[in-house]
Amino acid sequence: MRVLILILLCSVCFGKEIPHPYQILIFRHTEKFITIEDLDAPLNQKGQKRAAYLVEFLMGGNDPIIRLNEHEIVAVCVPKEKGMKDGKPYSYVRATQTIIPLFHVAEAYRMEKEGKQVELFDSLPFSDPEPLFDKIIGDPRFAGKTVIVCWEHLHIPSLFNTHFPHVKKELKHLGEDRFDMVWMIRWKDGKPYGTTLYEKENHG
Repeated sequence: MRVLILILLCSVCFGKEIPHPYQILIFRHTEKFITIEDLDAPLNQKGQKRAAYLVEFLMGGNDPIIRLNEHEIVAVCVPKEKGMKDGKPYSYVRATQTIIPLFHVAEAYRMEKEGKQVELFDSLPFSDPEPLFDKIIGDPRFAGKTVIVCWEHLHIPSLFNTHFPHVKKELKHLGEDRFDMVWMIRWKDGKPYGTTLYEKENHG
């Protein structure tokens, strides 16, 4: 943490651009079972299909959003699995289940190319994601690469409060109860901007 703070201070003092990823891709978990104990609900069949489709959506086609040979996935962020709410324990697994197909592809590529693992950030509860980007922005390990964030939809808007308040205004449908969108943050001339991406396929 001290090293990261020094990097940020030096960047400000000497007018240098703070290290940042090439892009941050944010999406909610895919469809889940409807149960009484909602926080424990895993993905249903439709959610599993959509999670698998995310690999094609983000990496397929002639102009993929993620080009592993140029800006590979180096970090994946999901909520903490175990927690307490209203005095009861819960096991929040659906975000982790959603990123598994992407994580497997990213990990295989990174291990084969560099012998390194993809960083997994899973220490924050789903209800408090705001500190997450403190761990990402300014860290040279992630500079020029792709970071994936899968979160609970009602709390996704909070991700932008500290580092990207103006980007938050550019993105459509943040916090809405939809499964067909990915919110993308990229940088141009050192300034972040946001784009809302829409899936085009029917996942059954």
